[in-house]
Amino acid sequence: MKKISTIGLLMASMFILVAAGCQKELAVNDSVLALWNATSWWEGTIGATCDGGFSVKWADGSTPTCIVKANVLAKRVPEAGSVKVGDVLLAKWTGSAFYDAKVTKIDGAAYTVEYTSDKSTKDALAVTDLRLK
Repeated sequence: MKKISTIGLLMASMFILVAAGCQKELAVNDSVLALWNATSWWEGTIGATCDGGFSVKWADGSTPTCIVKANVLAKRVPEAGSVKVGDVLLAKWTGSAFYDAKVTKIDGAAYTVEYTSDKSTKDALAVTDLRLK
């Protein structure tokens, strides 16, 4: 039976702690995506904290809404080379609205996605039209 070295165990623990802390905590004035209803995510900015979440100031000018923390995501655009066919992420629909989608085709810098809510497709999205969950 092999023994696990103390140094090896310490290094593994440090790696786990660093990896767990890679995503910063959300704060007032952060740009975010927030779940507006069961299927649509909208861009906004955190205006304040509220009971159990954040008051999101919507990018389209709608009245700010208190959204629970679990339904507020940091606005993270993937790096172009990291997106692969089959990846599930959020894809822009119109304006500041995003929906869950699966990447079905990549043609150079153009991405085709299939939205999971209605199986419709959208072509020629740029990587800046995609968001990580």
